[in-house]
Amino acid sequence: MKVLLTGCGGRIGQEVLKYFIRKKFFVYANYNKKIIKNKFNKKFYTPLKINLFNKKIKLPNDINSIIHMASTTSNHEDKKTYKKNMKITKNLVNSIKQNSNIKKLIFFSSASIYSDKNFGSVNEKFYKKNQNYYARSKYKSEMIFRKLKKTKIYNLRLPGVLGTTDEKGFLSSVIFKMKKNLNIKLFNNQNKFNNVILIDSLNSFMLNLLKKNYNSGTILLGSSSPRLLGDIVNSLKKKLKSKSEIKWHRKKEGFYLDISNAIKKFDFTPLTTSQTINKYIKNYLKIN
Repeated sequence: MKVLLTGCGGRIGQEVLKYFIRKKFFVYANYNKKIIKNKFNKKFYTPLKINLFNKKIKLPNDINSIIHMASTTSNHEDKKTYKKNMKITKNLVNSIKQNSNIKKLIFFSSASIYSDKNFGSVNEKFYKKNQNYYARSKYKSEMIFRKLKKTKIYNLRLPGVLGTTDEKGFLSSVIFKMKKNLNIKLFNNQNKFNNVILIDSLNSFMLNLLKKNYNSGTILLGSSSPRLLGDIVNSLKKKLKSKSEIKWHRKKEGFYLDISNAIKKFDFTPLTTSQTINKYIKNYLKIN
């Protein structure tokens, strides 16, 4: 199987690239300004510098699938972010229509499309949409990709992905501050939380999507068995032997992720929230 990966210069894209090469897929690795310098087996790897803003994107003729990770993320509130991501999406759709060999597209959408006005659990059908330009670009792209008739579309609504470089998500930020023994301001210790996935879990799930014949769908991913934020933070502080002072504040309740659709329809085998956090600390941060 031959797969095109867009956005291979990003922190997640680099890990996805390495994973699929290890699995002996032939990978066309699209990148913008940089590509990781590892010496890959040329038998399974060809770097490409495709300009996704070009209306006439030239895709390799022999690819079977695309994992589309590339997007503009620099300013979620900037209208230019929306316009740039829409341009990439429309250009890619037009190119896919010209290549009858492309059977599957995995699109990296985001759980950030859910507004913080939601509370309780959210799933693929029930939510209030986030109105910032980045989130709107992801949701609109989902709708556009779904219109492709001859290609299976898997719109992945991704939570925070752990196990990559230069992470700036909620948990990574808390852990960084705890390691520095900094004081931390947090909200709603009684909120449930499972908005994380390990890169290993994400990669193995995508591998399964490419190998098996699932119907198209929108797929919300995360960890199972949500935990209270207060319990998570207390266990992290104990695990890291941190002296950070945690100051909890109260505001409107948040939401957590209902990933039952991914489990039932796409055979997703999630780690629990506790397992995800513990493996991240042990395997990636090297803290026992």
